[in-house]
Amino acid sequence: MAQEQERIESSRSRTLSDDVYLLAGLLGDVITSMAGEDAFELEETARTLAKRLRQGDHDAGHALQALVHDSGTDDLRILIRAFTNYFQLINLAEDSERIRRLRMRDHADPDQPRRGSIRHAVQSMAEAGVTADDMQRLLDRAQVRLVLTAHPTEARRRTVIAKLARIFAVIRDLDERHALPHEVSRARDLLSSTIAELWSSNELRGISPTVLDEVRGVLVYFGSTLVEVIPQIYRDLEEALRDAYPGHDISVPPFLTFGSWIGGDRDGNPFVTPEVTEQALQVMRTAATSLLEQRLTELAGRLSLSDVMADSGEFLQAMIAEYNRLFPELGQRLRQQNADEPYRQLVILMRERVRATRKGTAHGYGRAQELLDDLRQIVQSLRHQSAHMIVGGELQDVIRLVEVFGFDFATLDIREHAKRHAQALDEVFRASGVEREYLALDESQRRKLLLREINDPRPLIPLDLETLPEVARQVVETFRMVRRLQVYGYPDALQTYIISGADDASDMLEVLLLMKETRLAG
Repeated sequence: MAQEQERIESSRSRTLSDDVYLLAGLLGDVITSMAGEDAFELEETARTLAKRLRQGDHDAGHALQALVHDSGTDDLRILIRAFTNYFQLINLAEDSERIRRLRMRDHADPDQPRRGSIRHAVQSMAEAGVTADDMQRLLDRAQVRLVLTAHPTEARRRTVIAKLARIFAVIRDLDERHALPHEVSRARDLLSSTIAELWSSNELRGISPTVLDEVRGVLVYFGSTLVEVIPQIYRDLEEALRDAYPGHDISVPPFLTFGSWIGGDRDGNPFVTPEVTEQALQVMRTAATSLLEQRLTELAGRLSLSDVMADSGEFLQAMIAEYNRLFPELGQRLRQQNADEPYRQLVILMRERVRATRKGTAHGYGRAQELLDDLRQIVQSLRHQSAHMIVGGELQDVIRLVEVFGFDFATLDIREHAKRHAQALDEVFRASGVEREYLALDESQRRKLLLREINDPRPLIPLDLETLPEVARQVVETFRMVRRLQVYGYPDALQTYIISGADDASDMLEVLLLMKETRLAG
């Protein structure tokens, strides 16, 4: 124990072995405490035999095979759980080691950008002759859209992922600072309790996740990782541009955005209905706006600038007066509590508008661009007050979050197979008497018919879909749902319709006709 304590306390020179020793030792303590000495001995025997086998001892391999063969169900369950937890913990230690090595490399030569980093890429382009104007044009044209799907091989529950993230945060904290003895002890206690929770928790879901479960699952990564990393990526790029192009003011537009298929991809998934798609958007809206409420609360705490020190300007005061009329009770309270703090008043009122957006009540923002305009007005006012040093910190991070994630974290792609569109229109054409055998037409005949109907102002699809067969009804309901949500509440969330299995021009024309009939186009 004393030896282990000394290893932990040497946090400035921690190694991969230190973390493996710590985590494996704590896991062993948990197994002994919660499953008994026999369980720990079983795990240790299996681990030792496996280690000897890797070193070429074939007798150990036979012994390990016999151990597994002769073990009962309870012992096998212990072995599986022990090694599952062990390798999850070792993976965390290895992830921490990667970060440690990258940081050591950066510290060793801070003036030389690390290969593969943003700074290295920008510097390489500058050295290759890319001018500041060239770089600005490139950034203005750049569009990077990362689309998330429900990972079919991620079987772990969100609670397990959260516990592993907590463990990783502790070992990173130990690595990044020279902990005092009582802090080391506290870290050990936190690691022990979390590993015990991990040991006692079901690894896998008892039932298959629903579409909304998958939506909530991917939101974990938005809320815990992406919202922290994305502003840092933009900051790193801005710093790299300043270093590579001194004297040039290169602006970085929001070229990086996110999309999602979860809740919108109905190709082969009968559980993705129009109702489920709308619910998915509601879940995403709630998560994104709740995050923005939190960040605006934090920002209000920072923007304590007083009018006594500098005038905030007439335009900012006019904004506050306008929002006070929208939320009179809150406005009155703010005038009493924060009388000479206009920025704090305004940000809290903006937060109230975001909250109204989340709840769908009066005076909410119609779209994220309106919040972005308010934030940029604050930036302009601060610069007018010569408080430009405040702009580059937390305020700029909030602006980046709104630019990248908006009110929905990601746009939701709607995806359907081309054959479903063809089948739906076959049923529509038959019901309306336009064409009884659409599916039997060749490509040229389909194009001719579709172009004629696209250009015909006469409605083809009835308002009452109950008269249509099932496939036509479901497909048309999806298009009508997209139209309704774009108009009411989600103007930025639905921007892409994907046709899977598309081979011919008619596959595109079928969707254009459906869009025309549901007022999405034309």
